[in-house]
Amino acid sequence: MDLKTYFKTHKQTDLARTLGVTQGAVNQWASGLTRVAVERCIEIERATARAVTCEDLRPDVDWGFIRGTAPAHQARVAINSEVMEAAHG
Repeated sequence: MDLKTYFKTHKQTDLARTLGVTQGAVNQWASGLTRVAVERCIEIERATARAVTCEDLRPDVDWGFIRGTAPAHQARVAINSEVMEAAHG
């Protein structure tokens, strides 16, 4: 869900306090005037108990890669693990 929907049942001031930002900043994110920074997306997702996800906040970001769940990332991890095992093997 987006922040605007989240704030129909939650207070902006509570999220602002939790994140250590102003209510004005939270209001700008909710209204779409300001894009949420990637780092803040993760904090918001945690603070809202995943009611608002990073993907909801910033669909333009490759969250699968950042979270390490993207197939290409998983393949690189597997290859790196094999290389390390062979080197120390």
